[in-house]
Amino acid sequence: MKKMALIILSFIICVIVIGCSKKDADTEQNNDMEQLVFQAQIVNLSTGDNPSCLVVAKEDIGYGDNPTLISLNIPEDQLFNMDDNTIAMKDLEPGNILEITSDGAFLESYPLQIGTVYKVKIVDKGSVKDIEQYEEEVSKYVN
Repeated sequence: MKKMALIILSFIICVIVIGCSKKDADTEQNNDMEQLVFQAQIVNLSTGDNPSCLVVAKEDIGYGDNPTLISLNIPEDQLFNMDDNTIAMKDLEPGNILEITSDGAFLESYPLQIGTVYKVKIVDKGSVKDIEQYEEEVSKYVN
C-alpha cells in the first residue's frame, strides 16, 4: 500500500513540474511576440523634471474613444528621429507623427497611459494645423 501511495505521489509531482514549466515557457514566448506598433500625433508637450507628451492615436488601438488620447513618457534611449538617431524630448514638436512600439498594455485611465514603451520614432514632421481639432479635448487635461 505504501509503494502504491509513493508511486501516485511521484506521478502527481511529475505532472505538476512538467505542467508548470511548459506554461512558463509559453508565457515567456508570448511576451516576446506581443508588441503593439501604432502611429500617434503629438498634441501637447510637457517639459520639466518629468517630461512627457500627450498624443492622439492615428489609428484604432482597441479603445474606441474618439479621439484616443494617450499620455506618453518616453525613455530617452528609446526616442529616435527619422534617420534612427537617438534624440531628446526637447527635439519633439507638437504635430510630429510618431511610430510607437509598446508592450500593448494600457493603464485604464483617461488619457490612457502606456505600460512599457520599447521605441518611439518620428515618422513625419506633421503640422500644428493637424492638431487644432483636438484643442478642446486636450484643454481638459492640460493646465
